[in-house]
Amino acid sequence: MRFPIPSYTITDRDGIVAASRLVFEDGTVYEDRIHLDPGAYTFEFLDSEEDGLIRHWWLRGSAPDSIGENGALRILDGEGKTLLDLGYDFAEKRSVRFFVGDPQ
Repeated sequence: MRFPIPSYTITDRDGIVAASRLVFEDGTVYEDRIHLDPGAYTFEFLDSEEDGLIRHWWLRGSAPDSIGENGALRILDGEGKTLLDLGYDFAEKRSVRFFVGDPQ
């Protein structure tokens, strides 16, 4: 299933969407608090423009006002500590498989 991009989905091992965000605005910080039951999941962040969250430095000559800033894609714990920093320069997609609780 392809969503409008950029977007993220978290699916369980049966492919059922447990959480998602389908719309992101430039220059906005999103902190989605997600509760997941124990089990195996896949987090996938997609970007159809294939430029990840990198600033558009290549526009410095033709459209310098469109350069923007690099974004960030991080997975945090419940206390706000970074569990995983997925960076900003990843082209079309960043995907991570993980467990909540003990692996079965």
